[in-house]
Amino acid sequence: MSHRRAKRKTFDSALFKALSLFWPISCLFSSAILWIFSEELGQDTTPSITLASSGIIAGACLFSASLFRIEIRRVISWAIAMGLLAISPYFIVFGTLGLAYFLLIPHPSQVSFMQWGAIVFAGTLWCWLDLRDLRRRVTAKGYVEHEFIEFEDHVALRSECKTNLDAPPVTDKTLLGRLWHRHGTQLFVAIAPLASAGYAISRVADSTGGIEAVLLVLAVLGLPLLLWFFSKVVCGFYLHVYLVYQIERRSGKPVLLQNGDRD
Repeated sequence: MSHRRAKRKTFDSALFKALSLFWPISCLFSSAILWIFSEELGQDTTPSITLASSGIIAGACLFSASLFRIEIRRVISWAIAMGLLAISPYFIVFGTLGLAYFLLIPHPSQVSFMQWGAIVFAGTLWCWLDLRDLRRRVTAKGYVEHEFIEFEDHVALRSECKTNLDAPPVTDKTLLGRLWHRHGTQLFVAIAPLASAGYAISRVADSTGGIEAVLLVLAVLGLPLLLWFFSKVVCGFYLHVYLVYQIERRSGKPVLLQNGDRD
């Protein structure tokens, strides 16, 4: 095993610069949606203004950070800091689309309890299934042995993963598998316009029910995306925080990001 110190270029500043654009755009998009829905429902628009302001402030802070030479080498620190910064805008957008119906439309307490109970149960089950499958692949493909390189004073994690941890493709042996594999994109494109169609139809049928129909359709489209993305975040936490912590505890050495190949 080579003991040459792994070299790594500074790249976090570039990521800060990209996020300085991503944060305001995602927050402004979500706040505009919340503003429209709140206005239609006659509710307070302060949350949408707060969200937009927070996105602009976050973008300015991230752009200021990008002007400095920032380098985060420890894997756990990088995963927590940069990971949270990178995934939060996705949660804001998908959360706005998927959860607005449950947050903005008043429901009886019993119905709300059942709705949120179902959301939590579905999200927990989805995450557990994804995580269980990932742990199997990590063990079967020797992820730790291939991706972590031990040096005298630290352990390095490859900057470019060489172990394929992608889940197997959807099988063609089932009807649903064949349908999604061959026509998944077309089905999604066909379903997406239902948001505007539901709004128009409900406006014609009942002038007071239009916005509820839009929110319901957005929940049908956005909530599965939010749950799927949340399961991927849990898996990322397992790979870059939990596994790394276990390696640090076992080796007694910090795990650092590497840029460069092993000798």
